[in-house]
Formats: sequence, structure tokens, C-alpha cells
Amino acid sequence: MELDLKPVFSEEGRALRFDYSLDLSGFELASGQYPFRSPIAVAGGVSNSAGVVTLKASAEFDFYTECDRCCKDITEHYRVPVQNVLVHEMAGDGGEELLLVESDLLDLDALVTPCVILSLPSKHLCFSGCKGLCPRCGRDLNEGPCECVGEGDPRLAPLKDFMD
Repeated sequence: MELDLKPVFSEEGRALRFDYSLDLSGFELASGQYPFRSPIAVAGGVSNSAGVVTLKASAEFDFYTECDRCCKDITEHYRVPVQNVLVHEMAGDGGEELLLVESDLLDLDALVTPCVILSLPSKHLCFSGCKGLCPRCGRDLNEGPCECVGEGDPRLAPLKDFMD
């Protein structure tokens, strides 16, 4: 979605609201998964207060993936804030908060998409205490212990002999 910011930049006290759906269904993870099965709801506004143009928005979405420990399908809900001060020109490094808008048009999709992707955690768990899968037999350890639990890792066998 493109916003025409000319009225907001030119008139102090002016505001512009937006509310739309961003489709990232074609976004593929390195694992081959397509985690955005439903549109991302983006809502917010741009306002000019005392000559400072500020964008405040949020992106709300469901993220479909697998638990990194037990491989069960999970859905996580996120709400990501997006906030920037918009400027027509910048002297030096403006930092993360300043966003250079060279023309009066702002591509919201190009702004929101990286915010959504970078906000995602690196690990996804079905619950914080997930025990995962047995490395030997593949049983889901959340459902109870497997029969090979007592055997241990064979690489540690020399340490067992050392202790005896």
C-alpha cells in the first residue's frame, strides 16, 4: 500500500489513518515452509505535530510453524509495533527512528515487511517446557519417557567406566 504524505508534510496538525491487509503468503522460510497463511492486519497513522511527521502502526498476525523440539504444528500470534519519524532529508546518520522519504509517497509494505520478519524469534516452541523428541527412537518425550531413556548417549560411555 502506498501513502501520499504530501498533505501531512505540508500542514501542521494534519493526520492520515490507514488500515489494510498485507499478504505475505508467498514468503518462504529456508525450511521450505510458508508461515503466513492469513493476511497481516496493519493499522495506524501518520501525523504532523509541531512540524515533526511521525508514523505509528502495528502489524498483527498469526505465524504457522513447527515446534523446534517436538515438530508439532503450532500457531503463534504476534503484534509488532512500527514507529518512525519521517523526514524529507537527513544530515548524517539518522539512526533507526528516522526514515527518509525522498518523495511524498511511502510504500508501507516495504516498511512493514522487514519489521515483521525481524521481530520473529529464532526458536519456536509449543510451550516453554517442551522436552522434544528422543534422539534414539524419536518418541515425543512430552507424552512420557521412552524405553531407551536409561541407555544414555554412547559417546559418554567412557565417562561411566571412569566413574566405576
